[in-house]
Amino acid sequence: MIENYSLLQKILHWLSAAIIIWATISGFYIGFFNVNYETKELISFFNVAITTILIPFFMVRLYIYIHSNDFNAWSQLEVNKLLPKIAHFVIYVNIIIVLITGVTMMDRDINVFGFIIPQPITDDYLNSISNSIHIFSCGSLAFLILLHISAVVIHKLKGNCVMKRMKF
Repeated sequence: MIENYSLLQKILHWLSAAIIIWATISGFYIGFFNVNYETKELISFFNVAITTILIPFFMVRLYIYIHSNDFNAWSQLEVNKLLPKIAHFVIYVNIIIVLITGVTMMDRDINVFGFIIPQPITDDYLNSISNSIHIFSCGSLAFLILLHISAVVIHKLKGNCVMKRMKF
């Protein structure tokens, strides 16, 4: 079990957390509430840009995660140590799906604060499928994030401050 995470792991965790939580809350806000057009466009533009920027950072995070976990040893773990590993794995897979479908659902070029990335898929049907998967995976990711935060709080209440491993 990792007693402490490296500075890079902590930075990537909190960068990912900040962007994902912002994009989730603001995305649901503009999706479920009556928001004026200008606000909706501004939030959409900002979310597309910051989540696109997140992709290479998340790839580094994923690389570190894969290389710091001995997946072969999972079968030797007790259930109470295996469940958190499975939960983290599911979160990572869900984030990958959200990021991929976020890109593939785009019906226009991707504007990253003035840097333009051409629309990767121009087929409306495929964009629509990606959009549907994206919406579902954003909902499931929000649920997983709430579970993750709840687990941290429960551990803290039981006297096991797992957060100390993520502090700078």
